[in-house]
Amino acid sequence: MSNHSTEWKNWSGNQTCLVEAFYQPKTEKELVEKVRESINENKKIRVVGKGHSWAPLLSDADIIISLEDYNKLRFQNNEHKTLEVQAGMSLAEFAQHAYDLGWMLPNMPNLDVQHMGSILMTATHGAGAQESIIAEHIIACRFIDGQGNIVELKEGDEAMRAMRCSLGGAGIVSTLTVRCVDVCHVNQECVLMHDDVWIADYTELNMRHDHFGIYWFPHTGKALACLSNKQAPICADLGVTDIGSRGRRWWDCWSEKALFLTHYLALHQPWMTPFLQRLLVKMFFRNRWELGPLHKVLTEPHNQKLYSCEYAFPVDVALKVIKHLKQLSDDHELFLPVLFDIRAIAPDKNYLSLAHDHAVVCLGAVIFTDFEQIPDVLYSVEAVYKQYGGRPHLAKVYTLDDVYIRSQYPQLDHFRNRLKKWDPKGVYLTEHLQKILTLSAKEMAEEEKGNSP
Repeated sequence: MSNHSTEWKNWSGNQTCLVEAFYQPKTEKELVEKVRESINENKKIRVVGKGHSWAPLLSDADIIISLEDYNKLRFQNNEHKTLEVQAGMSLAEFAQHAYDLGWMLPNMPNLDVQHMGSILMTATHGAGAQESIIAEHIIACRFIDGQGNIVELKEGDEAMRAMRCSLGGAGIVSTLTVRCVDVCHVNQECVLMHDDVWIADYTELNMRHDHFGIYWFPHTGKALACLSNKQAPICADLGVTDIGSRGRRWWDCWSEKALFLTHYLALHQPWMTPFLQRLLVKMFFRNRWELGPLHKVLTEPHNQKLYSCEYAFPVDVALKVIKHLKQLSDDHELFLPVLFDIRAIAPDKNYLSLAHDHAVVCLGAVIFTDFEQIPDVLYSVEAVYKQYGGRPHLAKVYTLDDVYIRSQYPQLDHFRNRLKKWDPKGVYLTEHLQKILTLSAKEMAEEEKGNSP
């Protein structure tokens, strides 16, 4: 525990804040005490995970609480295949606990270091047209609200729709219950495809495979398509290691370093981008195959710093956006030292989800760099996203105005009303989240007009 001014910085280094105190409780009792103490002193509180968000979610916090030491397995229900865990447990640790029991999550994101509490609070997702955001598998939770009360949400509670993807604005999660399924293995084949092939066949490929993701390299005419399908475990011993995993992890490490160097050079000399991108693909990306546990095959190491600007679109619109960006890069109207991570998500009913009410394809523009300022090229990509009405991932890079953000999240009023009950004094409501939730004078007038008889 620290009780003097402390600077906190996120993983990429683009977000910093100076806080009065930094706490790292080990029990729920300690957690509740620190929250109530901060409330009595009229302090703004935020919980921090691994710091993998690029949005200013902690911008004006007075107190930061880390759950790094609050990471234990509390209860398992063999009949319903559920695990109750403390919110500071990492996704990797959770997945291993489940695997040891013969269970798994139905899907995984490509990064597994996040805390389980962060998984609940954000729209973290994997790849697969039939797979929802990971938080959909979190069916219950306990959290400390803005009045210092412990609130329990159970499966079927309407309020879970507000808690999922709530960006920490609802409170600090203490424990959560996750539903798993029987374990299986994944057979993944990654194949370099020409742009005209994968773009034309995208919808069919997306529906044919259990998990389907695209890594697109502008200026090269190629993308790495990851085609993954579930199958029965390859042997009765669930402790079996991945086939080919060691070689793949070694290669992923070096390809990530190559991405970092490529993007570094291209950001300083944009005219070199086409040559550098083609060299990158030729030297470091090739066809590969892997078979192993889902939580190992679908995740990747990320040791290099990066920025990610991700927007969600209906499938048909996403393909138009890709074609537009391809045209700009092919004609050299826009140099794109970017890796596009393209993944589909099934629809859900959560208020601040990327996939609220309809299936989407997420286009993530990823730049590997240690710049403390967001590279300008992401603003250019974002301008294209806006032309097509994309919905931004609120925990990643986005710079569009709050009126536009609100137009893309029509359930914000329901979320706002729920927060008023949980946090009436705005203990967890940072300036960033408040800007998103506060209607402009014009919007309030239009809302009143719409509500008038």
